Amino acid sequence: MINQKSSLHYYSDGDILITVKGITFCLHRNILSLCSKVFQDMFKCAKAITPSKEESSTERKLPEISLDDESSEKFQEVLSYIYPGNYQPITWQNVAGFLKLSDKYMMDSVMEASKVFLQQYFRENPLLTLVLSEQYEFKDLYKESSKLVLDQLPAYQRLTGFKFLSSDSRAALLEKHMEYTNSLGRIDAETFVPRFNHINNHVTRHLKDFKQKLSQVIRHLQVLPNPPPSITYKLLSSLIKENNCGYINIQFHLPQKFKMFFENFEPLDCDNIKDEPDYYIFIELGGRR
Repeated sequence: MINQKSSLHYYSDGDILITVKGITFCLHRNILSLCSKVFQDMFKCAKAITPSKEESSTERKLPEISLDDESSEKFQEVLSYIYPGNYQPITWQNVAGFLKLSDKYMMDSVMEASKVFLQQYFRENPLLTLVLSEQYEFKDLYKESSKLVLDQLPAYQRLTGFKFLSSDSRAALLEKHMEYTNSLGRIDAETFVPRFNHINNHVTRHLKDFKQKLSQVIRHLQVLPNPPPSITYKLLSSLIKENNCGYINIQFHLPQKFKMFFENFEPLDCDNIKDEPDYYIFIELGGRR
């Protein structure tokens, strides 16, 4: 069987042949060795194969490696990222393949570039980011993407990609979301109000009005389907700001109250510099979720 030459990566000055699912790439050992310790070691064992009558004996004197388990299309995309002539950007369509190959062949620069892509764009596809972060142990990305997945968990559960999470991650997400919904059922104005400073000359009247408004908001939050955690935090914090107007309430008492009922809420790391970021519940990789 005659293999087909790659239309993009078959270089006349190449010194190594790599065949992937019937497609042969003529490449440069020095370039691939700089990118991959695995390829560097493989090249030491590569041997030239005796040419068949149909093939050019000159070309077939080059040492050859066969990668039968890989996709020729994905391998070509990674080569296009490495080689300067046919640059292939990392996208949502190829990032999973980039991570798989970079992990298997120890391409540290490709792995890091793929991680940077996820860090920059995870809000566009938090579920896939969560799946990939679990597979490749990106702990920070796992936590950040879990915030967005948990905020719309019922919708993400219906997507095919949800099943690609491990059973442990799926269970942790469901448990965390159930804790949130159960906490919504337990929250009440009488428990939530104490310790807040009431910046008002008519404290008794103000407290009564505040409790009434808070009770209305809580009843709204407890109606099924429950709002996302970020909306719950936003509604309650907005109510505190509008009716109590105290810095200590927002910066200290409010987070303490949320921790009492819901455990921790956090903004996205990339939103920390915002004046009023959204706050989310989350799970973490490799620890208590």
